[in-house]
Amino acid sequence: MNPSENMNKYLKTLTILYVEDDLETRDQLTRFLSRRVKTVLTADNGVKGLEIYRATRPDIIIADILMPEMDGLTMSEEIREQDETTPIIITAASELKDHVLRAINIGVDKYVVKAVDPDRLMKMLNVCACRLYTEAARKESEEKFRIAFQTSPDSIVMNRVSDGMYLDINDGYTRLSGYTREDVIGKTTFDIHLWHDLKDRERMIDMLRQDGYVENMEAIFRMKDGSLKYGLASARMLKINQEDVILSIARDITHYKQAQLEQEKLQAQLQQAQKMESVGRLAGGVAHDFNNMLQSIIGHTEMAMTKMAADDPVHDDLQEILKAARRSAELTRQLLAFARKQTVSPQVLDLNDTISGMLKMLNRIIGEDIEVSWKPAENLWPVKMDPSQIDQILANLIVNARDAISGAGMVTIQTDNAVFDRTYCDIHAEVHPGNFVMLAVSDTGAGMTPETISQIFEPFFTTKEFGKGTGLGLAMVYGVVKQNDGFINVYSEPGQGTMFRIYLPRCNGDVVPESEEASSSPIHGVETILLVEDDPAILDVAKIILEKYGYTVLTANTTEDARLLTECYPGDIHLLITDVVMPGMNGRELMEALKGIRPQLNTLFMSGYTANIIAHQGVLDEGVYFLQKPFSMKELGEKVREVLDTPHSQE
Repeated sequence: MNPSENMNKYLKTLTILYVEDDLETRDQLTRFLSRRVKTVLTADNGVKGLEIYRATRPDIIIADILMPEMDGLTMSEEIREQDETTPIIITAASELKDHVLRAINIGVDKYVVKAVDPDRLMKMLNVCACRLYTEAARKESEEKFRIAFQTSPDSIVMNRVSDGMYLDINDGYTRLSGYTREDVIGKTTFDIHLWHDLKDRERMIDMLRQDGYVENMEAIFRMKDGSLKYGLASARMLKINQEDVILSIARDITHYKQAQLEQEKLQAQLQQAQKMESVGRLAGGVAHDFNNMLQSIIGHTEMAMTKMAADDPVHDDLQEILKAARRSAELTRQLLAFARKQTVSPQVLDLNDTISGMLKMLNRIIGEDIEVSWKPAENLWPVKMDPSQIDQILANLIVNARDAISGAGMVTIQTDNAVFDRTYCDIHAEVHPGNFVMLAVSDTGAGMTPETISQIFEPFFTTKEFGKGTGLGLAMVYGVVKQNDGFINVYSEPGQGTMFRIYLPRCNGDVVPESEEASSSPIHGVETILLVEDDPAILDVAKIILEKYGYTVLTANTTEDARLLTECYPGDIHLLITDVVMPGMNGRELMEALKGIRPQLNTLFMSGYTANIIAHQGVLDEGVYFLQKPFSMKELGEKVREVLDTPHSQE
């Protein structure tokens, strides 16, 4: 639609007041106008015209200059006292100078000599209508801006570029910042310290001067109460009264940023957990293979030592080999603990009683210059785990605390009950809701940086000098806690000490009283044992050890050989000793197959790790007997007798 069509359409919406005392002229022009505007109101003198104007407020007024009772110029003066904007067109028989000057002084828009042709009149009407249209559009635009400005939920402000002085603010700014109009109008952003970082304002000004606008710039703003909020700001540079003004809109994205930061934190926790899980799988596999090799070394070394006198020069060399193998076995045990593949037998414990029984040992570890403070909680809930794992946790944490303290200091051990709800768990990926027992160990040592904290549970990471640590102690603590479905938090700052908080699930069972260990266990026997092991070196050394203790030993290198021996051997077979992880058929499957042939057959499993075959996450199934590789001659003999002397068999 072209401009002419737009204007014709706009004219159709207007009302015109035509005041003329000459009836013929009035009727003629009224007919002409009626076809082009919405409504034509008429009057035959200025008094009536003024009454109609006041009653109807027409859009345009056309009035004759000379009329009875009140002339057109006097009527226009009356109107202009109330209304400076409504267009007025004066018609006259002649263009008298006095009339024209008076019309100009009054503020008449057009002065037309009578007998004007309709086209010329329409042009004048179009000019007046155009002015009305422009003014209406301006008012509408201003009203829309005013409504948008005031009702926007976002903060909208106008500031001078030169000094940041506030010229106007909306209600959104007040709701967001806490400042009222009285607080800020006439003041600058520097006066109220709005910008947390003034470089953000400089950055915005630079972009405005370069591009004329800013889109979605993140910045941190200080509120009236001193709190900080994240804002997403957009701005434009305007000219108002020849002055550079910034019109800016800011949206509060604090909750979004906090959620984003929490999401990034959760993502980092997830990535760390996945990394630890991957390293754990690798560690478990390495430990399994290495334990098999250590088993052969330890077994053959012990056998060799039994064949020579204690004063034989080679005896001392073998003793050193045995010590090194046992130290290596300890490393693999730590790796298995980290990988959550060490095999355990949990029982319900009172953590306070268990720790109290360890205090003497812990004091020996930590030395004389460091004080141990023990703070047990009252009415502590029980937990279910292997007591030896509490020993592992505390021994490693105490050693780390001791090494972190230079000179005198204090280590505090404390327990407490803890409850975690869904809200807490939503922002801590490793935690699940429930009741937990807390074990905390804190020290007054050197503390750690955030970078160190992020790595302390990784295997072989250590801050100690070469030869002073393997980097497996805290990795083992991490694995033990995870194996028991718990979690661990670390709080530390350089120079401020360190606190480890361990949370273990509450158990609803009854605490198992500690049993006294037998002073000595028998080793020798005369029973028949079926030994199944796919590693020939371990098979040979275990056979020699068992035969040394008086047993008849049948050996099988494969599960098929074991099945044939079980079927064909004419005498009794009292015990099956089998590796857990074997090709073709695992140890549990072999046990079930052979018990179909000899139902009373007891079973002792042995392995570098259980691979969830006879244990789930390292926790032995009910009634299962297990011997962790590498084991000594004595450990093998004692475990065999324990199983043989037990009246029931595994189901």
